[in-house]
Amino acid sequence: IMMPGADGYQVCRQIRGDPLLSDLPVLFLTARLKDEDKIEGFRAGADDYLTKPFNMEELQLRVKAIMRRTAPQDTAATPSSEVIAGDVVLDTRSFQVTTPHGATLLTNVQFDLLYHLMSHADQVFNSQQLLQDVWDYPRDTGSPELVRAHIKNLREKIEPEPSKPRYILTIQGHGYTFTSTPEE
Repeated sequence: IMMPGADGYQVCRQIRGDPLLSDLPVLFLTARLKDEDKIEGFRAGADDYLTKPFNMEELQLRVKAIMRRTAPQDTAATPSSEVIAGDVVLDTRSFQVTTPHGATLLTNVQFDLLYHLMSHADQVFNSQQLLQDVWDYPRDTGSPELVRAHIKNLREKIEPEPSKPRYILTIQGHGYTFTSTPEE
């Protein structure tokens, strides 16, 4: 984050905004410990955030988890090229999601999260379950802020009004769900 002559948050935003680089894995490794800094990192588009001092084995495991999440998917193993839930269609080959409001491309991380939620439409998942199920985090590791940030970014891409979500709902005190029957 604190780089000579540059701001790590801004560099991350530039990476996410560049179609050729947007799928590049980003891990912040920093001395900034405050929750606000972590949240800003995830809002900028980071896949993970680790603070100094850090355990080398934890860093290696986090990098491996990011690489697993961002590796090209074997679409031959997918029986269908689309996941459909209600009026939302997720194309597993192009990483494009289509809603009545338009179509947009997703990053690998966004795709993995939406694929999981749509494949289990109307089921509620807490942050810890999503960290484990979607991104292979070991039990009781990872931050709920990571999930919150990715949910926010995904809502900005698919919801007509991200502040009033129709598809990806927060079930207070329980977690998140993708509803197959959004309210008008």
